[in-house]
Amino acid sequence: MPKKSIEDYEADILQLTVDISLLPEYHPAVETLTRQLSNRLGAWQALLDIVIRVAENEGTPWLESELGLVTVPMEPKKTSGYHQVGDYYYEILNDDQSITVGNLLVERKTCADFYGTLMSRDNRLRFMNEIMRYEKDPRFSQMVIIIECNKEDFLTYIPEVYICSFGQHPITRTKNLKRFFKSYYKMDVEHFNEIYSPSGFIGTGLKNNIIIKEISKTEATVYVDKVFRETLTIKDNFGERSLYLNRGASIESRRATVAKLVARGIYVEWAGSREEAQKTYLQLIRQSCIMNYKNILNIEV
Repeated sequence: MPKKSIEDYEADILQLTVDISLLPEYHPAVETLTRQLSNRLGAWQALLDIVIRVAENEGTPWLESELGLVTVPMEPKKTSGYHQVGDYYYEILNDDQSITVGNLLVERKTCADFYGTLMSRDNRLRFMNEIMRYEKDPRFSQMVIIIECNKEDFLTYIPEVYICSFGQHPITRTKNLKRFFKSYYKMDVEHFNEIYSPSGFIGTGLKNNIIIKEISKTEATVYVDKVFRETLTIKDNFGERSLYLNRGASIESRRATVAKLVARGIYVEWAGSREEAQKTYLQLIRQSCIMNYKNILNIEV
């Protein structure tokens, strides 16, 4: 028996959908027909000609060789009529050369990306603006954030924040140190001494005296008004000894921020790795096609 074509499956799907719609829900034949419809939908979806649209600002995008599907850049607004939103969405190329845009929009994040997006106020506001663009975009009805780590990794992730390098020009170094104390201590610092010595840096604030003191080749301490505040890391940065902050938001604040996304209808999928994230995305596309087959096939029953 020759293999069925996609047109054969579409005809079967239409007939089964009509047959089911004509029966009451409690009819004994509904279960059998629904099972047959599910089988046909799975086979039909596997034959669809699907192309993945990828945001051009994706730093390390999933590749055609990884997904097994053709990938092309997202179209600019002047071509598509819509603002670019998300990182990935899919299109179905129909036999009549028309295109059906899938309802699924995906945002891809590494652990560091997701933390930086949610736990930085400015980044979070930018991301919420993107979510609002998604909510107004008639092409999509489902948004999923796929994270290339597990939830425990995210909850325990400690970011490394660059502060300054010892060998920088004094003006640049002072500017970076001022920014650091403004961002992480809410302190306005007037001045840091311009010459680095093994004792560290001395800062004078509007209300506080600050000392950053090197205690070893790998660590320095921060004192504000003679009170110890925290330990910084000293590392090599392109040949320059540099200061870094290793501090993360509380676990509860991370949970709360993720919960706000979920409450807004944005699903978060903890994939665990890049490879598993790609597999998850392919399964999401499959289920999106199957769940929305009536819209894709223009079936009105």
